[in-house]
Amino acid sequence: MGWLRYNYNNTDSDSDPDEFYVGVSYSMFSAGYAYSPDWFGSDEESHYIYLTFDYTLGYDVGLSASVGRSFGDAYEDYEYTDYKIGLNKDMMGINFDVSYVGSDLSDDECTSYGYAESNCDPRLILTASKEF
Repeated sequence: MGWLRYNYNNTDSDSDPDEFYVGVSYSMFSAGYAYSPDWFGSDEESHYIYLTFDYTLGYDVGLSASVGRSFGDAYEDYEYTDYKIGLNKDMMGINFDVSYVGSDLSDDECTSYGYAESNCDPRLILTASKEF
C-alpha cells in the first residue's frame, strides 16, 4: 500500500499526478491496483490493475510474466492492456534481464498519446542493473 507523486520537469505542478496503490502476493503470484483521481491535471480518474508471476527455473534463472490494464475516464476510448514476459539472472552482483514487452494499443491510439507509432510496437528489452 502506498502513494506515488510523479514530478516532471518543465510542467505545471498541478499536472503532476498523485497515484495511490495497493498490492498483494502469495507464493509466485502478485496482484495490484493503482488509482489516480486527477491524471496529469485532466480532472479525470485513472485506474491500473495488474497480475504478475515470478518463478525460479534451474541455474537460478528467473522467469517473470505480467499483464496489466489501464482504464478510466483519463483514457477515453483508448483503454489498453500491457504485457511482459522475461528471463533474468544475477551474475557478479549484476541483474541481467531480457524481456518481451508490448501492449494492445493500435498505431492510431499510440500517436493520440503523442508517441511515435514505433514506440508502442512490441519489443525485446535487454537490461543490466546493479543495486547500491
